[in-house]
Parts: sequence; C-alpha cells; structure tokens
Amino acid sequence: MRKIALLLIAFALSVTLAGCEGAGKPSGPSYRYEIVGAGVTRATIVYGDITANGTGRERSQRNAKLPWRKNLTLTMNRFARVTARNVSGETGTLTCRIRRYDGADYVVLLEVTSATGFNPTVSCALA
Repeated sequence: MRKIALLLIAFALSVTLAGCEGAGKPSGPSYRYEIVGAGVTRATIVYGDITANGTGRERSQRNAKLPWRKNLTLTMNRFARVTARNVSGETGTLTCRIRRYDGADYVVLLEVTSATGFNPTVSCALA
C-alpha cells in the first residue's frame, strides 16, 4: 500500500513539473502588474484587461500583502489596468507599475504612478 502511494505521489509530481515546462516565457504580449507600499502593508487590488468599449476580465484581490505582482498575457485590442486601495488604515505611499515582457524578463517599465497620504489609492493603465 505504501509503495502504491509513493508511486502515485511521484507520478503527480512528474505531471506537475511537466506542465510547468516553458511557463516562464509567455506566448503573447505579456505584462506584469506591481503594487508596492512604503508605510502601507496591505491593499485591495483590482486588475485586468479591458477593451475600448469597456468589456473585459477584471479580477480582484482583497487585503493583498504588499509588495504584490501579477503576470498577465493580453489578447489583441485590450489594454491593461490596475488599481490599489490601502485597506489597513495606514498613512504612506502606494506605487503602481506596469512592465512589459521583453523576451527575457519583465524589465521594460511602461507606466508608474504613486499616491501618498492616509489610505491612498493608486491606479495605472496601459493603452
């Protein structure tokens, strides 16, 4: 019985690792959303990609620990947007960045904005 359990674990691990192959290189235009805080430790973050007529896929993460980042691959005719709001009742600075994948890493900075104060809100978008 123990031998079968070990075989099943080994099989599941090999399938998982095989599925990760090539996961570091996106197939289409890929962007990284980043939210960092100075004096702010948590935020509610809304991010996604939308079309010119306002339709798209928005997602949210409540009470996300900072720094936070998410990689997304966008389809044609869409643009990237991210908004973060301090939910911890702290005074500080929130900074939003959108980076583009350059073929090796997410290094090309396309958009950056910051907001400072009590419960700051920051937003950045890429058309």
